[in-house]
Amino acid sequence: MTPTRTVLRNLVLRVVVSEPALMGPAADATAWQSLARAAAGHALILDLAQVSRLDAGGLGILVAFAEAVRARGGELRLDRVQPRIREMVAVVGLATALGLY
Repeated sequence: MTPTRTVLRNLVLRVVVSEPALMGPAADATAWQSLARAAAGHALILDLAQVSRLDAGGLGILVAFAEAVRARGGELRLDRVQPRIREMVAVVGLATALGLY
């Protein structure tokens, strides 16, 4: 799975994840780290509307990604998150860490 940049305006980068599942072993960690570097100092909105499945590995990738974005002076927000995934993120206590409001 490789995230794709879709819109860049006013220092906000919106990224649409087009894969239906964000699963640990299948995710391309190099691509996520590259995206974190590109977002340095910017607000980044991660659109998860098309993601209907998320496992513990995928959640770990999102947490590492959020940390990498913040370490580079950026800010991460999750957008259009499916209710089941929103609930999972909230239950494990990562809503604030992942920018889910």
